[in-house]
Amino acid sequence: MSPGHPLLEACLSLVLERDGAVLAQGAVLVDERDLGSEPRMLFCLEHGLQDGHRNRHGQQQLISNRLQFLEINRQGEVAIAGSAPYLDYRPLKQEERQPIEGLLSESWLAQDWDQLVITKALTSLVPEHLEEVKGERLERIAKAGQEIQSRMQREINLWYRRYEELKLQESAGKQVRLPAQVAKERYELLVARLEKRKAQLALEAQISAKVPILKGGTLVIPVGLLLAQQGQADPTGPDAAARKRVELLAMNAVFEAEKAMGRMPKDVSAQRGIGYDIESLDSNGDLFFIEVKGRVDGADSVTLTINEVNTGRNSPHRFRLALVAVTGNQAAAPVYVSGIDWGVPGFGDTQITKNLQQLLAAGRAPH
Repeated sequence: MSPGHPLLEACLSLVLERDGAVLAQGAVLVDERDLGSEPRMLFCLEHGLQDGHRNRHGQQQLISNRLQFLEINRQGEVAIAGSAPYLDYRPLKQEERQPIEGLLSESWLAQDWDQLVITKALTSLVPEHLEEVKGERLERIAKAGQEIQSRMQREINLWYRRYEELKLQESAGKQVRLPAQVAKERYELLVARLEKRKAQLALEAQISAKVPILKGGTLVIPVGLLLAQQGQADPTGPDAAARKRVELLAMNAVFEAEKAMGRMPKDVSAQRGIGYDIESLDSNGDLFFIEVKGRVDGADSVTLTINEVNTGRNSPHRFRLALVAVTGNQAAAPVYVSGIDWGVPGFGDTQITKNLQQLLAAGRAPH
């Protein structure tokens, strides 16, 4: 089954009817990759775009509808959270509830989130969605308009000339196989059809954004905060600093490799839940998605989040897992892994672990 299948749509409607209210009650999830100590709220919104066409009920035609996600921290800072950030988070365990009870009573969680989230979405998610769809759609409409105008204008000109020729022949008393009036009617019909089609394209170009609808929210707890509350090792200590240094060296190595191939890399690692760290554009306009993993001597495995795995499965020809060996302050040339079977995550999984040596054997130098 896929989106749009009647059985799937019926199941979704039934679940929402029975348990849709749970979305508004919220939940608590844990981000195991975040070693910081700042909790944040994750909100799910439904946002649609419409054009100028109207159905029989007078409603404008929906041309794009998305679930989008925003994260807002204590300080009110907003971040676009990607397409499905929750896939990388896990539920809070029973034994983890007591350490965060104090957090749940903090005043910033009790504010009126509905209006705040909608306002933030109108200045971040909505313009981005509108610009993306509008740019692609207007280009396609303009191209279609040019082709329709060119094709139909040739037909119009043909029948107009034919009408004039037949009219002259009839005026001269000649016998014609096709009456001039018939040619004129065909010419006028084509003109009317062209104007109607141009009017339809004009309506398609009238793209506007609907007000987003807040569907639900959840509190996201960084695992670093849980570790600190439980008296475990300081997640911001020397080990965290070392990991950050390795990640930075690995990112720099991949940037250099991409530039050497003539591509234009862009760091998108700050965006949560998108499934990769770098977007890289080549001279043909093709976009590649690169997830970077730096590994020190002695490492024998690589852990990928569910969104990273899904990016590899959904875009096998565009996704690259870049493995970079780091020794001291030196990063080796990256090894790119792509086009392999990344596997299917199990129910409830937030990450999967792969053998480093097997990945390296399947990889090759950037190309």
